[in-house]
Amino acid sequence: IWPLLLVYAACAAVMARQTHRRARGIADTWFWLGLVVAALLLSFGQRLFSFDLLYQFLPGYGLFRQQERLALLVSFGLSVLAAFGSDLLWQGMSRAERRRWWDVWYGLRRLLVGMFLALMAVVFLQRYGIDPSDSKALPDHVAFLWLMLGGSVALLYARLRAPRQRALWQGLALGWVVLNLFSANASLSREPLAQLYALTPPLRIM
Repeated sequence: IWPLLLVYAACAAVMARQTHRRARGIADTWFWLGLVVAALLLSFGQRLFSFDLLYQFLPGYGLFRQQERLALLVSFGLSVLAAFGSDLLWQGMSRAERRRWWDVWYGLRRLLVGMFLALMAVVFLQRYGIDPSDSKALPDHVAFLWLMLGGSVALLYARLRAPRQRALWQGLALGWVVLNLFSANASLSREPLAQLYALTPPLRIM
């Protein structure tokens, strides 16, 4: 959730016709944003019209398989946009920018309350055996999202209320991203390699 806030910062800067401090122009952000959108649409394959359009009219595109791997470009593009947004969020802000970020914070706070109510609802439903998720652990997923959103709201509040402590908030934000990634992938990290991939000699050495 926190990286998505940083992506929003980069996109909002483009909409406001700003430039990045480190000579990153508006064209850079438009490029990565366009790459993310295009790769996301194409990663759905035949489930969306974009794949069929390119398959029919773009020479050589029909040779490619497993279009869902384009999701890697989505992740990479979002990472670049998050880096641009981080550069913007941690530098000085004008009054207009600060007001805009306070509006974002109030919206996220309302979303946090709504997500808490949703968490209570899915916990109540699961007690009666109602869980539409494939993992049958919907309350755990909603609780994780709620905690990540809560931490992001707290970090954004700290940044806006204490702008002179930017170095401290930068370190905490980096730690929060690491915690998010390791927590989201914890189930895969605990799986033995042999159950995820074929047990080849290199994996045996690992």
